[in-house]
Amino acid sequence: MYVSVERQNQLQMYHLRGDSLEPTPSYVLTTLTETGNLRPEQMVGPIHVHPKGHAVYIGNRASGTIERDGKKYAAGGENAIAVFQIDQGSGEPRRIQAIDTHGYHPRTFSIDPSGRMLVVANLQQMPVRNGDDVTTQPATLSTYLVGADGRLTYVRSYDIETNGRTQWWGGFARL
Repeated sequence: MYVSVERQNQLQMYHLRGDSLEPTPSYVLTTLTETGNLRPEQMVGPIHVHPKGHAVYIGNRASGTIERDGKKYAAGGENAIAVFQIDQGSGEPRRIQAIDTHGYHPRTFSIDPSGRMLVVANLQQMPVRNGDDVTTQPATLSTYLVGADGRLTYVRSYDIETNGRTQWWGGFARL
């Protein structure tokens, strides 16, 4: 069983023994690329195992703000999907990729039932400061192709108008 530990930015893996979990995780890994550079409100969120069971995906999300000149801006941090390859014998996860979500606070993501596509729903729009310039990064749906090894390839993002609100869910449904 793979667990997303939100405030510690960790992926934990527990072995199942019969009808119960072992009392301690077999593996504990950070989900972050820059472990020593934590920003306000940096945490992990959704977690999914690929339908074929060879990869686990976990969302790193950062939506903290800093104030400057009386205005709030993105504080930075990692908004990425961390990809872990699963050892088929032991279940041990090994991080093989972290890919930008092209938005802020990936609230949810989903893998299509065939395992070929992943879509991330980035929660909110965010003012971003770049030097003296300020732009607004909109909420987005970002799409990725899933490779045979589980790695993601970015395809494109779709801006989502939220009228200052947030989007909470995104997923695939068979029709």
